[in-house]
Amino acid sequence: MASLSAAYASDRPAADPDDPPPQLGLFEADADNPRREELDRIWTLREAVLADFETLLDVTPGLADIVFGKFALREWPRRFIAGGDAIDWPTSATWGRRLVTDAKLRQLVARLVAARRLGQKVVVFSQFSDTIAYLQSVLAACRQFSRDDWKVVRLGLPGLHDEELTALLEVTATVTGATEDRDEVVNAFAPYYRIGPVRPASADGNGERRLLDDAWEASWTGAILRPIDVVLSTDVLAEGVNLQDAALLINYDVHWNPVRMIQRAGRIDRRLNPRIEHGRDFSDLAALAARLGRRVPPYYWHTHLGEPPVTVNMILPDELEQELLLRERIATKTLAIDFILGLEQGTGAEADWMASYTYQGITSLNSFQRDRAIEQIGGHHERLTRVLTTLGVRPAWAENLNGWYRARGASDASPLVGRALVGRRGGELERFTRYLEPAQKDGVPHWFWAEKHPGESMYDGWLVLDGRPENFPPHPRRDLPFHDDVATPLRAAHLLGAAELLAAAPDIEVLPGKEIGRPLMQGASALSAPKLGTEEDRRQIAIRDFYLLQLPTFDPEPSSSDPERRPSRGTPTNVDRAESGAPHAD
Repeated sequence: MASLSAAYASDRPAADPDDPPPQLGLFEADADNPRREELDRIWTLREAVLADFETLLDVTPGLADIVFGKFALREWPRRFIAGGDAIDWPTSATWGRRLVTDAKLRQLVARLVAARRLGQKVVVFSQFSDTIAYLQSVLAACRQFSRDDWKVVRLGLPGLHDEELTALLEVTATVTGATEDRDEVVNAFAPYYRIGPVRPASADGNGERRLLDDAWEASWTGAILRPIDVVLSTDVLAEGVNLQDAALLINYDVHWNPVRMIQRAGRIDRRLNPRIEHGRDFSDLAALAARLGRRVPPYYWHTHLGEPPVTVNMILPDELEQELLLRERIATKTLAIDFILGLEQGTGAEADWMASYTYQGITSLNSFQRDRAIEQIGGHHERLTRVLTTLGVRPAWAENLNGWYRARGASDASPLVGRALVGRRGGELERFTRYLEPAQKDGVPHWFWAEKHPGESMYDGWLVLDGRPENFPPHPRRDLPFHDDVATPLRAAHLLGAAELLAAAPDIEVLPGKEIGRPLMQGASALSAPKLGTEEDRRQIAIRDFYLLQLPTFDPEPSSSDPERRPSRGTPTNVDRAESGAPHAD
């Protein structure tokens, strides 16, 4: 500290900007000091820092003119440092005129009015709560407009009728991290997917089922009496919230992280509930609306089948884009994600390509992810969770079902998915999942154990599930033909196939425990491949918390748009299923 103080108090003349700072003299006696290297690196950044500062000075006057221009000091917000709703926003008609003097806000309102004319619900996302509070403050100030103010607004927004803006204000709400009635707002905005158009329980229910029924009626009563068509929200609604009633998503600011943009789009782009999408007769809802003296709220997608949701990105003016290069940064990050995921969007960020780049990543992702298995599974999972909740079943109970389930039409030779805790007796058990396509020889099923991919290892082979004591542990056999899909890691396509089939409520039987015990012990190591590959391992096998689901097929509706959704081979017509395939080279 003494040395550092002496350096600042030195009588040396002030350094020229190109000279090294005097503090570096502290380390001249010790050239190997790592702090010297750190300071050298910092000093090399001085040109870039000064250049960025000069850019900021150039841009600031223009920004200040946009923000402060034409407004007296008394018309500017007070306590701005407090942020969000804590700011004392102006309430005068002058502040409301920012509806047309703020070019970006003017474009937003034009979009909202156009959407209202089409009967569309709209969610507007911004990264910052201050931005949402600003938008709401300007809209609220419009209530103070005089006749002359309306003339100015109509000049700025040609074709706008006064009553359209007034109606827009009545059905607009905001949601931020500080919003206390968030559930009420979201329920009123997206009642079909958030609440559901069908009562969860009958009126004569009791206990928990009665509470669910009361909650459903109370939520729909709020949505019918106080509907919301526009939600201005921060990213608190960008993940894990059902907003599928919306037809238009507007990104008021383009988030720097493309993943967040994808998350936002996913809120409206997963309409997967067939009861909502294909249903039209919601008698419970109609009865409630009639009792309230109102009509049933319309669901936009019932009259716009096949129409995709729309995402609008409000990007920076060209002048700011030239300085900040936000679109270029977002485009580069989007490309990076595309390349990591193997979406093959191009060869790279070459200068010529970037110069003509038009941001459309979210639009293309919208059309792509509608058919992605993982997105559709999410919708089925949400629906199943609601069903289980209605029935008083806790989803956590499924963790230790210990059951082997088989759908009508499936047999020992049908494909299956399995999940279990497997390991050696006395040791730690691990959770494994696997997709298997059994072979059947002389009426006896066999499961394939694969170290990696079927056939790559001399230890690979079929494990018999005949339940005979002399075949435990089973010795892998390679005299039966096999193919690449006889044993694979569990894919999203398998789960989606199961979800779609189970959604049709097929007949499912639970195989008796006394019949599956030893066969399961014989084949369980197939679920844990490449673990438990030796005969001794299988002799010491322990298994619990298992769940096996056997279906005629795991891909009832193959989709060519999703490469992951390959059709499973299903139940073979030949009893000796494995003998119908071509043998794999050893």
